[in-house]
Amino acid sequence: MLQYAWTCKCCGKQRSGLPLDFFSVAPNPWMSVPEDQRSSSGNKLDENLCMIGNKDFFVRGCVEIPIVGQDERFVWGVWVSLSESNFKRVLDLWSSNVEHEPPMFGWLCNNVTPYPPTAGLKTNLHLRNDNQRPKIVLEPTEHPLAMDQRNGISLAKVEELVSVLLPHH
Repeated sequence: MLQYAWTCKCCGKQRSGLPLDFFSVAPNPWMSVPEDQRSSSGNKLDENLCMIGNKDFFVRGCVEIPIVGQDERFVWGVWVSLSESNFKRVLDLWSSNVEHEPPMFGWLCNNVTPYPPTAGLKTNLHLRNDNQRPKIVLEPTEHPLAMDQRNGISLAKVEELVSVLLPHH
């Protein structure tokens, strides 16, 4: 297995080994909001939730890709858009026991490099207990990311993805 030295974006510590999670800091539509308007009323972005103009609502979650023959998963931290009612439900239930909560429909709002465009893929957001970020399950299509989520990827593909995402290791 390839060895990587990298800095964790969450804690700032130097790490080594194969990083298994990559994330987007904001949904794509947030990048269209002019910087001088991002702090205005109705706009909000934190590490888990985003709102634009009190009318567009987003939640950050995890697209988990099984790694064949391994216990770990490769995780893409991405954003999905939700209806206002589902967004309010997420806020109400964030730290609750959500074992029996049905999934919520959403649209993927990030492109995941190096896959073909992923923004606009249909998803289901599954809330999880213990303040964990929600799990995002892609609609079972022929899109390569959806196929990887269903079928898993090899350790060699993980290394290939990491080499593209962290080219200077």
